Amino acid sequence: MIYEVQTNTLVVVRGRRTRPFCLWRQAAEDSLKALPQFSGKELNVFQNVQFYGSSRPRIEIDIQDPEKPDNIDHYTYEDGKWSEPQPVQISGGGDMKDNVTPLNDIKFATVATIAKTWSEKAKEVEATETQLDFASFQLWVTNQTRRWITSTIETPRAKYSADFNVDGTLKDFKKQ
Repeated sequence: MIYEVQTNTLVVVRGRRTRPFCLWRQAAEDSLKALPQFSGKELNVFQNVQFYGSSRPRIEIDIQDPEKPDNIDHYTYEDGKWSEPQPVQISGGGDMKDNVTPLNDIKFATVATIAKTWSEKAKEVEATETQLDFASFQLWVTNQTRRWITSTIETPRAKYSADFNVDGTLKDFKKQ
């Protein structure tokens, strides 16, 4: 689950005491920007960023190489550190600039706001699970729309989707 934490106390994640999840995400964003290959450079995210909770909390992201803009590398943040870059095969036509979003426009800490709203909505409809375990920033290339999507909210009788604006405010909540 993606934890909703409003204090700076320690919490338990995967059986270990660690920083609150909201601080963990901010630390992940800060440490990504501080990686030697990125230090002092503007970063672009290729299409989306996924945030996972549950039993294996992590962040998955594809970054445009600032030195070779046609190259995209995949990174995973897990257990407090970023993985080494893994090359991503890109197919299809179009301009790379239409497939990226500046990292400065995506705030990892926004997931805390989204998780809080998602949980409130899940409780309103008496969902079976009230803690968010997946959120993803998405760029829809065809119309250049950027938004956050989340896991489905499920009740014994219905499913609901919740979409969020880039700033984490609720955009749409509807029964599927």
